[in-house]
Amino acid sequence: MVEIKGDEVVVQFGDYVLYGKHPLINGERYDTFNFDATGDGYLLDHLQAWTAGNYRNTWAEKRKMLVEE
Repeated sequence: MVEIKGDEVVVQFGDYVLYGKHPLINGERYDTFNFDATGDGYLLDHLQAWTAGNYRNTWAEKRKMLVEE
């Protein structure tokens, strides 16, 4: 699962959670979002997209946990 809001992104693959923050994340995307992978790559068998709403009121606390881990 990939969540993008503003200049932040949270990526979840199974038990792994990645957090990133960079001004380029907030740029305009026309209908693509790229992941660079080395090795064998990835197979996506199910893809859904939603429009994000407002940040949840617990986001600041969750962000702190992701950055500290």
